[in-house]
Amino acid sequence: MMGPSVPIPPGRDILVDEVDRNDRVIGSLPRHEVFVRRANFRVVHIFVFDASNQRLLLQQLSPQHRHPGLWGSSAASYVAAGESYSATATRRLTGELGVRAPLHRVGKTSMDDEGCTKFITLFTTHHEGPFTVDPTQASRADFWSVPTLYQEADRDPSQFTPTLLHLLRSYPSRRFFGTRQLDRGPKPGGHLIGSDTRPHRASRPL
Repeated sequence: MMGPSVPIPPGRDILVDEVDRNDRVIGSLPRHEVFVRRANFRVVHIFVFDASNQRLLLQQLSPQHRHPGLWGSSAASYVAAGESYSATATRRLTGELGVRAPLHRVGKTSMDDEGCTKFITLFTTHHEGPFTVDPTQASRADFWSVPTLYQEADRDPSQFTPTLLHLLRSYPSRRFFGTRQLDRGPKPGGHLIGSDTRPHRASRPL
């Protein structure tokens, strides 16, 4: 059974690289055909932290996104055909949040996405804003503390995109999240909660 195609607003489709199971480029195709053809593909995700190590999350805009209304990474994008992960991340940080900042490459992971293998390279940066959020990409942006994010991911994972949840499970260590020491893996029963349980979530001017 073929997977569903992703609705792409007119004029926003791009060519993306198709890759094999080892993330080697084997061709290119329009983005809207990725899931129709069950093609493996590349994306970048960026986590933006403030000085308190709170993380900026964006609420996906409804209804054009695959996960409308869900909270996702600070910025994310398909990797365009012929473009590197790092070049995509640099472009997307400016395009989606309207800021420039040095990016740190955390690592690469992969997950199944409707029958495709999605290769995700994760970058982090620190920035206090203000941000100019692309109104075609997000309806809201908030800074979340690490404890609150993990508590909410454990309490109600349905409010977050599958890719964000995957990244939380893949990179829970101190080297990634900053000064707070978090568990290096899920707690028994699959919990995602970190060691610091004081909740805090704050909105900032964008």
